[in-house]
Amino acid sequence: MLSRASRLVLVGACSLLACGNVPAQHPPAGRLALVRSLRCVFSAAASGTWEGSTATVRPRTGLTLRIEIHSIDTREGTAVLSGAAESASFLVAQLSGWTLHFLQTDATGGLAVTSVFARESRDGKLRAMHSRLSFIPAGVQDALTEPEAHQYYGDCEATYEP
Repeated sequence: MLSRASRLVLVGACSLLACGNVPAQHPPAGRLALVRSLRCVFSAAASGTWEGSTATVRPRTGLTLRIEIHSIDTREGTAVLSGAAESASFLVAQLSGWTLHFLQTDATGGLAVTSVFARESRDGKLRAMHSRLSFIPAGVQDALTEPEAHQYYGDCEATYEP
């Protein structure tokens, strides 16, 4: 039978192991740290917005979103989005745990996040999600009258550092 002090030490040790406290400046070893470019295809999607005071979500069908990201440097936290206007092409790259995130903002306050996971979907491709959030108040350009969000699901073909 364990003494009370032994049980406390055991519980404390288990708690520390469960936390897995890895310093943020030392990303986990693995292939995501070696990704240099991604060609992503998202074929499933959903959109969310407000109708009056009620939030709604709808599946989106019949669309395919393609994204290419290159010059990925996980140590410097940078990447470039292909085909975007120069002002919107520079991304923040953040390797966190088993996920590589790319963050993009635009001049109107829009936000896009692409997350690539260390889990294969098929044919060696990595599972990924892409989220876009936007709102431009009525009376500005061809404005949205309500904030909206889009969530896309797909996978990415990665090119790795040799």
